[in-house]
Amino acid sequence: MKQTSEKPCRICGSLGPHQAWTVRDLRGTERIEYTYFKCASCGCLQNLDMPSDASGLYTSEYYSLKAAPERKRADNFLKGLLRRSAARVAFRKNWHERLKKIFTLPTHHEWFVTGNATFSSAILDVGCGSGELLLRVAKEGFRGAMGLEPFLDKDITYPNGLRIRKGSMGDLAGRGLFDFMMLNHSLEHMIDQHEAFGHITRLLKDEGTAMVRVPMGTSLAWDEYGADWVQLDPPRHLYLHSEESIRLLAAENGLQVFKTVYDSWEFQFVGSELCRAGVPIEEHKGYLRKNEPFDKATLRGFRLKAMELNETGKGDMACFYLRKAQP
Repeated sequence: MKQTSEKPCRICGSLGPHQAWTVRDLRGTERIEYTYFKCASCGCLQNLDMPSDASGLYTSEYYSLKAAPERKRADNFLKGLLRRSAARVAFRKNWHERLKKIFTLPTHHEWFVTGNATFSSAILDVGCGSGELLLRVAKEGFRGAMGLEPFLDKDITYPNGLRIRKGSMGDLAGRGLFDFMMLNHSLEHMIDQHEAFGHITRLLKDEGTAMVRVPMGTSLAWDEYGADWVQLDPPRHLYLHSEESIRLLAAENGLQVFKTVYDSWEFQFVGSELCRAGVPIEEHKGYLRKNEPFDKATLRGFRLKAMELNETGKGDMACFYLRKAQP
């Protein structure tokens, strides 16, 4: 249901009036309703009634908080040697560009190359869950990586020395600690966006890079699916950004966006169609395996459409690379 709101935008302060919508939780069966509004000025889609504490929205069964499977925690000697050797080649800039034309490389390889991360870099993954990505990163030879996750029950230390600390950026003391920071679909879960960007600036080294990857409230998927858009995920996704809202937050905190990459995929259509059909998000994988609701031609069409939307800046996910602004 479409409404209006004159509540101040939490990003730019605009009083609107803003368009607002009643939406429902897309997980579970309770279908609790919430109100979201889209800022008439900066375009950020946001939860009208922000919770004072978001911890109650996450349990140990939330997908990113589940314990990493044993098979992902360590390689045997030969597999580890091969993985590290392959990474040494793949992360060379001249080789990376050649290889990605031939092979589908892991997504984080592009992030690390763009962010100038090296095997000796101090790397922080903010909102990393149980650390599955960091386990892979560590196995590739990046020994300076660590993770932060506010919704863990306690710190995790893996046998290879990788540490996932229970906490948020505000819990880390000091300045200029990290060469490369990742906020991979974690920013949208943070209540105070200005505070989050302030911590990025504080923790990032002067020559460092931060990568912020978020769902986009300016996407065609939002326009087409509205309350059924799978990436809306209320109330956990508190903010669905625009390019303008990210740039405003960056500039306010002495950062600048130097590269933006839209990297959405067919999930924006597959997931949203299932949400529209009333299938809770946590049941999507099982439902797809059991029912196969989309034929190969439809899935191929979704993939091609996602690629087209990424080219035009209308995909439902984007990756922003930031560095400290030069005086």
